[in-house]
Amino acid sequence: MADVPVLNAAEGDAAPAKSKKWLIIGIAAFLVLAGGGAAGWFLMGHDDAHGKKQAAVKAKEPLAPPLYVALDPPLSSTSKASSSCASCRSPCRS
Repeated sequence: MADVPVLNAAEGDAAPAKSKKWLIIGIAAFLVLAGGGAAGWFLMGHDDAHGKKQAAVKAKEPLAPPLYVALDPPLSSTSKASSSCASCRSPCRS
């Protein structure tokens, strides 16, 4: 049989070590996104029995009548470009 040449790896040349920089960045990004999602879930209030109980209690409270404030003199505005501003007495710029 014919001899098949076999190539041996060089003893002095070692493969360069792979950097784990992207692995660490990926894990950190995942943790930040997962933490933000969990915080949003808890802060927005997911359907639980406690929230429904509080909503039922608030619905039973009677509403107070609305409060009105009389403005004297009544507020008014003009939209004429030639009029002067009330605060500075100078012509308005449009």
